[in-house]
Amino acid sequence: MRLLHNGKEAFPMILSCIDQAKHSIWIKMFVWRDDAIGNEVLSHLYQASLRGVHIRIDKDRYAEVLEKGEESKQSLFHKPYTWQSLWQTWLLDHAYPMNKPSGYVQRPNPLLEDFIRSSKVQINYKKVLKDHSKFYIFDEELLVLGGINIEDKEHTVDYLNRRYHDYMIMIHSKEVVSQFIRYYVKKETVDIPNLRFVVNQHPKIEIAPTMLQLINEAKEKIIITMAYFGSKASQDALKKAANRGVSIDILTSEFANIQTDYNRKMLKELYEHNQKQVTIRLAKQMIHAKFLLSDDSLCIGSANLNNKGFYHLGELNLLTKDKELIAQVLHSRSMEMKDAFLVQSPSDLKYIKWRAFMEKIAM
Repeated sequence: MRLLHNGKEAFPMILSCIDQAKHSIWIKMFVWRDDAIGNEVLSHLYQASLRGVHIRIDKDRYAEVLEKGEESKQSLFHKPYTWQSLWQTWLLDHAYPMNKPSGYVQRPNPLLEDFIRSSKVQINYKKVLKDHSKFYIFDEELLVLGGINIEDKEHTVDYLNRRYHDYMIMIHSKEVVSQFIRYYVKKETVDIPNLRFVVNQHPKIEIAPTMLQLINEAKEKIIITMAYFGSKASQDALKKAANRGVSIDILTSEFANIQTDYNRKMLKELYEHNQKQVTIRLAKQMIHAKFLLSDDSLCIGSANLNNKGFYHLGELNLLTKDKELIAQVLHSRSMEMKDAFLVQSPSDLKYIKWRAFMEKIAM
């Protein structure tokens, strides 16, 4: 297993894998914007289709509102609006105005139209799946999964000029890919040494029980890098862990792209509960990575510690004790912490109550 640190490492590797694919490519993606990196991935896929590679893309329409209400505000696959998506886009745009273009008109994309017409291409993009998972499978022997969407802010910087911190994990093993397909698609029981897939994929709802078990069984330390918080179950479990002497070390964003105030509310509550055992660092960059390390067990992937990640969205995480991967993750985290602000008082976690309440309802 190899950790791909941020889009700067992940996208060149993904483009190379697309170019080297001989038979098949399967991509499952949450956000896929009509921007520079979105079109670069599309262009490489189009060239792969021309040389006879069969390409399957599962693109969740649930993310349409995020694509149209944030950043470039251009969705690659979901150009037409419904009345529902239009007002939801307007609401998101005005709730988090930030620095982005005005308007909601979607630009046509001739390359996408050519790509869709290819006989080698199967695209499932019209349904609302509510699936937050992201993965690539190349020739049924290479699996890449994690938290990185296909969008410029994961590759360069966002519209606030912030770099995104995120991960993908690359697993080169025909046997593991075969087991993953059996587990994820066929819902069969599999046994992979030192590795378990943790999914929210009907009928398997595994994220919440797995993450809570890791917190509840921690004896010495819990290390968390996370984009979004909000699950009461995880909050209560972390408080109990702190009470029994477990050190809890959290890295997240000083200002998230969404739900900053609700994040701060939850973090402040946890910090006030046990300041001796809880360490919180707030990064200038956007922390979009998602992992929880409980002693020697790492759970990493797409799932956040909020209610959507626990109960409402499709998710895909890895659970492993692989020492090499854990070392890579912790080294990457240490680099991101260099410019992070260490919380030293509850006043460092100020938040706006009404915004936190609205974000709680949404997330």
